[in-house]
Amino acid sequence: MALWQLDDTLAKAELYKIQNNRKSKRYKRLLKIKKKLDKKTLRHPKTNPQMLDRINWDRINSILHKRYGH
Repeated sequence: MALWQLDDTLAKAELYKIQNNRKSKRYKRLLKIKKKLDKKTLRHPKTNPQMLDRINWDRINSILHKRYGH
């Protein structure tokens, strides 16, 4: 392997590491928000604040399923 190929590979590995670190921070934050919403979200909301909690829970849940397969 030539020196320039090794340098290019290391740069790609470092970039991959940085991107995965960002993703994991986002993932952890989404999980933290979801745990809070899990406690107070009702399955059949009746008032406006309850409805907003349910909408936010659905939004977070769909993001976790689509992006992270959670």
